[in-house]
Amino acid sequence: MGKIAGKEKMEDILSVANSSTINRIKYENDNDTLEVEFTSGSIYQYVDVPSYVWNEFKAQIEAGGSAGSFFNRTIKDNYRYSKV
Repeated sequence: MGKIAGKEKMEDILSVANSSTINRIKYENDNDTLEVEFTSGSIYQYVDVPSYVWNEFKAQIEAGGSAGSFFNRTIKDNYRYSKV
């Protein structure tokens, strides 16, 4: 792991087992980027996503909540994104 602008580079990846819309999510804390892989195979990167949002997203999934609902409510229309 390297350090970038005072932040230690870390990547966190989570497979989403019980979602009809999302396969996998990945968060890079050094640049606050959230990558979402959908069940369709499309991958999008959302930028400037704060770590607390990532932590809430992970907690929602790990508690058995709906990844798709959290994504639609909290991330989808609130952060800039690009298709990978």
